[in-house]
Parts: sequence; C-alpha cells; structure tokens
Amino acid sequence: MVPVFSIIIPVYNAEKYLDKAVESVLNQSIGVPFELILVNDGSRDGSAEICDRYALQDHRIRAIHQENQGVSVARNTGIAAARGIYVLFLDSDDLLDGKLMETVDHFIPLQADMIEFGWNIFSDAGVKKTNLLTCKACGETGEEYLQKHEKSGVMPIVSCWAAAFRRQFLVENQLLFPVGISYGEDFRFCMQCIKKAEAIYTADQALYWYRVNESSVTHTPNVKKIRDVLQSCAEMYRLFPSSLLADYYCLSIWNIEGLKRQDAVQVYGLLQENRDILKQVTGARAKLALGLYCVFGWYGGAKMLRMLANIQKRMKG
Repeated sequence: MVPVFSIIIPVYNAEKYLDKAVESVLNQSIGVPFELILVNDGSRDGSAEICDRYALQDHRIRAIHQENQGVSVARNTGIAAARGIYVLFLDSDDLLDGKLMETVDHFIPLQADMIEFGWNIFSDAGVKKTNLLTCKACGETGEEYLQKHEKSGVMPIVSCWAAAFRRQFLVENQLLFPVGISYGEDFRFCMQCIKKAEAIYTADQALYWYRVNESSVTHTPNVKKIRDVLQSCAEMYRLFPSSLLADYYCLSIWNIEGLKRQDAVQVYGLLQENRDILKQVTGARAKLALGLYCVFGWYGGAKMLRMLANIQKRMKG
C-alpha cells in the first residue's frame, strides 16, 4: 500500500527528545497509512541505536544512516527515499499534533501542492504561544498567495515543518534544500516551493509543536548563522522583489545584536552589498529599524531595537 504521508526526521545527536518525536507520529488520531523516515546524520550519541530500535519494532519506520552532512542533506536524503503522496518534515526535538494527519488528509482530494498549518511554541515548562495563519490560502497559485500576503503585510511560512508538500510536486520541480548553508535553508526551500506551486491551501489549526530548546545550537547566535539567515533573506528578496520581503530582511538585521561587536563587524560587508533592499521597506517596524541603523550604525541600531523591545515587553507586563 502506498503511504499517504512520508514523515522525514533529520536526526543529529537527538537522543534526549527523539523518542517523543517518533511517538507523536505513531500516536495519530486516525490510521492514515504513513511511513516514517529517520535520517541519522552521523550522530555521535545514542540516536543511531534509537533509530534502529524503532525500525525493528515497526515496519512503517525506516532508518537511514549517513555521514554528517548537515540538515539540508539529511532532508534531501529523506525526500529521495520517500514514497508517500505527501511529505511532512519533523525536527527531532519537536512533535506532531495528534490530529495532524486526520486534518491534512481532508485536503488531499484537492490535489494541493502545499497544505500549510499553524503551530504551537512550547518548552519543557509549558506552552508559550499558539500561531494560526492570519492570511489563508484557498487554492491560490504561489504567485497569488504571495500577492495576498503582500497586501496583508504578513509573511508567508518560512519553516518547512509548517506545511505538507505533495511529493510528486517536489520531484517534478526538483525542489530540494540548499546545501552549504546551516540556517535559513528551510526559508529558501519554502519560497522556492511557493514560486512553483499551482494550488496552496491552509488548515486553520495549530498542528505542529515547536520546542524552544535554549541549549540548542539554533538558539546560540554566531557569525555563520547570522550570515546565512541574512543571505537567505536577501536572496529571497531578489527572487520575489516586494516591500514585504524587504521589511523581513531589514528586521532580520536585528539578529546581529546577539553577537559581540567584533564579530558583528564580519557581517557588515554583506549588509553593505544589500543596502538597496532597504530602500523598499514600508512597514512601521522596518522603518523604525532602518532609522536606528542609520543613526546608530548596524550594531548600535540593533542594540537599540533590543532595548526598545525589552521596554515594550515590560510595559505589557
């Protein structure tokens, strides 16, 4: 039987949470046929053994082992191995909502290339926030979808785990994750998919649980991470020139405040190369950010934005 869903989990030193991620796939509310592909990307902890254990216990689970090549290659390996009608991505420390497959399954007869959905942000201490998509797709093409977002001033999804992708759509358009960057790779992937999509739909529910893991490398700023994110934002603006993506790029510069000043200097060349993008900002927050960059410099402006954000947060209580 051809599985309806192929769930791909890239695994790297994930033994702390991997069991919970896998169990969230196994504990879905209805028995929609699926396969779970665990791509062990050269883990050095007990993750490989966990992958093999699940593969032996359940015929729907496959474990693939490869040398460490990064999350993009791991996801691409999963896409190549997938046989399902739709592909879903799950990070190894996150969870699928118990009703994800049941909900997304209702959209499959519509032949959507992408089915997007909301998500919950949580930590070991509890739920922090539920994010539902305010700009909803009802069968639009990718171009129409982006125009709708442009008018509403809301960014489209930037994380690959916030949508199901029709596998044949990915294969026919050779849509893969970019290799060589460590951060912002799923934003590039999503935007490339949107560019090619003929039909996008939105499920108005939060169907993914994103874990805030403060010890994770993704929450530790470094020059490569900031450079990759800014480069991804700039390249996506070049692909889809719009004030919306210009605003997104402008606000992403804020990330340099997490670096030491001497490290932030290493990103200035990239910022100078893309100054033309800043001429297209229109949003109030982006204009504020741009003004602060102009007055206080890249790093000083980013620090001022952080200070203002902290003040606003305290005032809200």
